Amino acid sequence: MAESNRIRQIDIVKGIAIVLVVIGHSIPDAMAVGGIVNPYVRLLHSIIYSFHMPLFFIISGYFLNTDHVKGRTGQLIWKKFNRLMVPYFFVGLVYAPFKLLLSKFANDPLKVGDIWKILMGKNPDGELWFLYSLFIISLVIYILRLKVNISMLMVSFFVALISYWEPVLPAGILFFQFFVVLGMYVRQNHPKWIRNISGRIVICSLIAFIILNFFFYKGVHFPIKLFSGVFGSILSIYVAQFLGEIRESRVIYMIELAGKYCMEIYLLSDIIKVPIRILLWSKLHLYYTTLLCCTLISTIVLVLVKRYITRNWVVVNWLLFGDKSGYKNIGGGS
Repeated sequence: MAESNRIRQIDIVKGIAIVLVVIGHSIPDAMAVGGIVNPYVRLLHSIIYSFHMPLFFIISGYFLNTDHVKGRTGQLIWKKFNRLMVPYFFVGLVYAPFKLLLSKFANDPLKVGDIWKILMGKNPDGELWFLYSLFIISLVIYILRLKVNISMLMVSFFVALISYWEPVLPAGILFFQFFVVLGMYVRQNHPKWIRNISGRIVICSLIAFIILNFFFYKGVHFPIKLFSGVFGSILSIYVAQFLGEIRESRVIYMIELAGKYCMEIYLLSDIIKVPIRILLWSKLHLYYTTLLCCTLISTIVLVLVKRYITRNWVVVNWLLFGDKSGYKNIGGGS
């Protein structure tokens, strides 16, 4: 597979992942006291949550390169801070007043006295925990200049395993570090594997994923998610590998675009979904309309906003999306 196809495959798998995130977060009664009423939607929600965030951490780990860290640790950490933590703080603090205002509609109401917890990974926009977690994991990896062999991978696995009973750090850091380390292990030791997943591995992963999801659906989330996260990610990467070979498809192109702008969709989709849920679900009780509108609007609109409105807004791109490329352009590429 050519390098351009590999990049396309990664964009497609990120697109698949972010669409699943948006769908999972768009289900109107996902956080309701009584749970999801519709059994089919509940099954969909269960399947998505069994692997979608591990997939993002694996992808992040795959691109976390420690080969040239020596002498550049501070620079790399600062770059990662800008990319992850600047939007984490900015979007969270901008979101806070709106959540306070609309607390009576929120599943998890915000109190003014709790805003400081943003420093500990509890963001007013609860969906942003991923940025906090990934930054802390990346910080440790850069400082340690981590090289991943099979022994390190096993240590990481057991740390994730015991984190369920001893969650010392917030935002699932000890649990999700395993998937980052796994992504690094694949990149450092088997770089061609992601482009050539065998049919045997796919079939075994599919069987295991179905069995594990039976238990996940029944509420046995741990340690099932450690394994379902791996097998679900393998299947997603294989699907992206297959789709990446198909040309002239508008649907695949849209998935690819969603992957390219997954950060923007992830950061701002909740702001779009909240008023839609209040109007269509809380007021009009239109269940499937809410799910469909939240998913489509919060995906398509944000791609258009980034491509055609904010792409030349340097400060906005930095604060909202952690994108400082505009500063380089202003400085003549320096």
